[in-house]
Amino acid sequence: MKIGVVGAGIIGSSIAYHLGKAGARVTVFDIGEPGNGVSSTSFACLNAFGQAEADLPFRLDAIKYHSVIARDVGSERNLHTTGTLRLASFGNAAEKLEQNAKALSQYGSQVEFISAAAAGRLEPSIRTESAAEVVFVPEEGWVNAGALCGALIDLSTRRFAVRYRRERVQALERLQSKARLRLTTGIEVFDSLVLAAGNDTNALLTSAGFMPLRLTAAPGPLVDLTCSLGSQGVRRAIYADKLHIRPGDHGGFLAGVVAAAGDGPEHERKEEERRSLISSASQWIMNFAEMGQRWAVGVRPMPADGRPMIGPIDEDRALYVAVMHGGITLGPLAGRLVAAEIVQENEASELGAYRPRRSIAQDADWREPTLSLDRSM
Repeated sequence: MKIGVVGAGIIGSSIAYHLGKAGARVTVFDIGEPGNGVSSTSFACLNAFGQAEADLPFRLDAIKYHSVIARDVGSERNLHTTGTLRLASFGNAAEKLEQNAKALSQYGSQVEFISAAAAGRLEPSIRTESAAEVVFVPEEGWVNAGALCGALIDLSTRRFAVRYRRERVQALERLQSKARLRLTTGIEVFDSLVLAAGNDTNALLTSAGFMPLRLTAAPGPLVDLTCSLGSQGVRRAIYADKLHIRPGDHGGFLAGVVAAAGDGPEHERKEEERRSLISSASQWIMNFAEMGQRWAVGVRPMPADGRPMIGPIDEDRALYVAVMHGGITLGPLAGRLVAAEIVQENEASELGAYRPRRSIAQDADWREPTLSLDRSM
């Protein structure tokens, strides 16, 4: 079986690895190095907390599978299951925190309510005294997503029949029960083609005459913070009201903020989030004003209903789509399930709620907003 995978972020890299492991001949296409796109500009937290209750079992299984894949590819040093610490400083947020904690615990997840003082002892660089409610979730954590993508592709190309090509995919073409890729170097035909192309998904679908999915792209600022002299940094992922913080992949902090509400112009939402991040970081992080700052923008793929889109897009199953927000958490497990569906031709029950056909735009005028992919700010 000859399979093409478009995109080498965490989802595409995992799909390619598991397809290769199952004996398929795989070619992965990306314009850059593995994990060098959205996966490298993501907060990359492994979390289930606060997600829709229907998605919690899949999320919790996906977090556990990160330990399996890390052992398989020898990337344990990139996985940090040190738990997440969640703080809320005012009434409504504290109530929501408690509700989410109870929902997660009903699925067997360990959730600990601790005091603000105890949180301060866990993370001395965070101002915890204003927290009205604090929850610690030991099984969650974060991953160096770019390094994991690199490890998956490296092992795949060394051990399995997987090739990696740095080449731009210009368009898709239908060919009866097969799929054709139009590349800069010509046409290539595959028995099955997987789109793990994130924000480029709809452009590729419509190039072959398919209706687009209800999928948008949301730019979100992240900031790498250089620790000031004497700062202890942080040891785990922390969610404090709108702010989220974790250790940086190369030292210091990585910080982001909850997406701005509304559907205003891209530049306005991005600037609103940047101001919110600065305000929240000033409130929660000690010595924030003294830290060096390097800004980036991650352009996140966002299904309209917030749930993953995973599955075949056509009746003959020659074209398969895997796109989602939360891909860092879900990517490795989704990759295993997708590979099994394609090679064994058996549907995975875990993916039944996430089929992309539920979200095909019926309106031919549906279009994604045009976004600038410039990651500097």
